[in-house]
Amino acid sequence: PNPFSSNTEISFMLNDPANVKVTVYNIKGQEVIKLYDGNCSDERFSTLWNGKDNNDNEVTSGMYFYKLEIDDEIYTGKMILMD
Repeated sequence: PNPFSSNTEISFMLNDPANVKVTVYNIKGQEVIKLYDGNCSDERFSTLWNGKDNNDNEVTSGMYFYKLEIDDEIYTGKMILMD
C-alpha cells in the first residue's frame, strides 16, 4: 500500500531470468537502502521495505523512491512513509 506506515512490498514479474537490483532513495537522491542485488529466476519477485536504512535505523516520514534495475532496464516509483 502507498502510503504505508510500517512495511511496503515492491513486486514485479519477469519474463526471463535476470540480474535485478532494488534500491530505495530519499528525496535528495541519496541511497537509503539496497533491498536486493542479485540474479532472479522466479517469474514473480517481491521484496519488503520496513522503513529502515542500510544501518538498520528507522527513517523519517516522507517521500521515498525505489529504483528497480532489471538487466539494462530501469523502473522507478515513489512511496510515502507515514508514522
